[in-house]
Amino acid sequence: MTPPKKAHQYLLLHTVLTTLRGAYTLLVCLLVASPVFAQTDKDTVRWDDRAGQWVYTLYNPANPALYKEVRYTPRTLIEPLVKSAVQWGKDLYEYRYRIRNGADARQAISSISVHA
Repeated sequence: MTPPKKAHQYLLLHTVLTTLRGAYTLLVCLLVASPVFAQTDKDTVRWDDRAGQWVYTLYNPANPALYKEVRYTPRTLIEPLVKSAVQWGKDLYEYRYRIRNGADARQAISSISVHA
């Protein structure tokens, strides 16, 4: 068993699951914004290439002149770089992680969680 590899695999799995959670949220938003489930026929969904976001325009069914624009940024615009090191002794494992965003990332890394 090589603990450094397992720690790195866990962080990779966590990143994939976080991305899937974001994709699920996007799917729910798309279903809500589709014509079958939309509040009005004017509701729209579009991709903003410049911002890297989905833009939802939702109109008020009681007053179509009123609308709200909602933006969703998928968690796929980061470039996480992870380095890990593990030292272990008889009954003690010490994990160290260095995490940073790549130079070409278009989104900041807003949170990191490590579970034992």
